[in-house]
Amino acid sequence: MADQPDDDALRERYLPRLREELAALRAASADTAEARKPVELDQQSV
Repeated sequence: MADQPDDDALRERYLPRLREELAALRAASADTAEARKPVELDQQSV
C-alpha cells in the first residue's frame, strides 16, 4: 500500500475543488434563503 498518496498530497489535490463546491453550495443556498418560509402546522391535523 506504499503506492497510496498521503493525506497532505490528497489535501493539496482536492482542497481547491472542495472549496469551489462549498462556495457554490453556499451561493445557491443564499439565493433561495428568502424564498423559504417556515411551515405553519395545522394544529387540527396533528
